[in-house]
Amino acid sequence: MTDYFNAVSVISEKIISFTRRKLEKFILPFIDLDDVLAKISQKPTSLGFQVTNICNANCVFCGYQYLKSSKGILSMDLFKKAVDEFNCFGGGNITFTPIVGEPLIDPSFIEKIKYARSRQNIAHISFFTNGILINRMDARDIITSGVNSVTISIGGFDAETYLRAYRVNHWNDVYEGLLNILKENKLRGNRVDIHIGLRSDAPLSRLLGEPAYKELRRFKFKLEYNIHYDSWSGRIKQQDLKGIMRLRRPLKKTEPCWLLYSGPTILSNGDMTLCGCRDLDGDAEFVLGNIKDKTILEMWRDQRVGNIRKGFYSSRYPEMCRNCSFYNDLSPLRKEKLNKFFR
Repeated sequence: MTDYFNAVSVISEKIISFTRRKLEKFILPFIDLDDVLAKISQKPTSLGFQVTNICNANCVFCGYQYLKSSKGILSMDLFKKAVDEFNCFGGGNITFTPIVGEPLIDPSFIEKIKYARSRQNIAHISFFTNGILINRMDARDIITSGVNSVTISIGGFDAETYLRAYRVNHWNDVYEGLLNILKENKLRGNRVDIHIGLRSDAPLSRLLGEPAYKELRRFKFKLEYNIHYDSWSGRIKQQDLKGIMRLRRPLKKTEPCWLLYSGPTILSNGDMTLCGCRDLDGDAEFVLGNIKDKTILEMWRDQRVGNIRKGFYSSRYPEMCRNCSFYNDLSPLRKEKLNKFFR
């Protein structure tokens, strides 16, 4: 009887999920966002930080290999200024997921996370890392820093597969780091959401058969698998990718990219860019000024921001956006509004 009720429960959940997806597809285009967009235009609810644009990997799919701007690390003073401003006008989420760069290279990175966590209005804190330096740190420092979510991006679960995608001989370092942080997280009651992001040229079925993966399965984490990649405004070609990796096809741009509303990013030199996704050298028209000279709100409310967003309605968007396949319309904001209605 228990098995019967379990089966009914699973089927019911699938029916509800299917019905909701169909309803969303039909309803989303009719959801008005004027109130939401007006509110976000006054102050962002998330803030990104590129604490450094230096990386210790050389991934085949990443724009880092084409970086031309000067490399550096965001000073603690500028970081604190930005966090304090963000906290004062309401705060929200902070992400240390950079455009390019490995955050663990920043010697003050853990201190920066702790400082952000100490502010009253900072909610969710997350970062991406390639994991190479985890085994040279105290994993406990990461888990207890105040971070909520960590995504560790890797090229596979063996040295050869990893090397093809990341082009550095650090698989053993990454694997040891993965084990250390997963063990420490388990000891701490799995307080941090840990994700392993696979960026590999091999099929998932093969990757999951590796002994290293089976060893990691003793711990709690979420696995993400990706085979589609952006061209970084035409810099990456299909022939540059390996195996089953494929370039995404750019979508038709009918309205502003939702990333232009999701929140700005403070670059390693203190510049604030409207696009914390693909503004590789921080030299596009998305750069609104520097945090040492201007406030976040002053830059966020700049007339240029409104002009950039409005330009999408008449196909007058920035050159960098023309071949960008990371573009997404405002559907995430519509879904968020719909979810609030359902709740």
